[in-house]
Amino acid sequence: MMTQDNQDSSSVEQTNFETGSGNVYADLERPDADEMLLKSQLALMIQKAIEVRGINQTEAALLVAMPQPDISAIVRGRLRGISITRLIRVLNGLGCHVNIVVKPAGEGQGAVQVLAG
Repeated sequence: MMTQDNQDSSSVEQTNFETGSGNVYADLERPDADEMLLKSQLALMIQKAIEVRGINQTEAALLVAMPQPDISAIVRGRLRGISITRLIRVLNGLGCHVNIVVKPAGEGQGAVQVLAG
């Protein structure tokens, strides 16, 4: 345990940590947690696709026929009112293939996962 020079170890508070579920929205008990996680993962892929192409948001907006402020909102994670379908269309417009794979979950509840290829 580290202490500051002027304090003894008995006055330092101990911090407890809790392991998250892997979905911050579920940890915050949001009813739309799975949808928000998927949207945020797709938005991250959009941000990366823009960076890889070496273009700015205005150029990306022209490629995907979307107003630049909408691209900015996506990149900043402001995803309310933006559908998963729209995010997939943006990825397609940026030259990305989006594959949706459905398979049995085995035991327990299913999950949604976005993998970069």
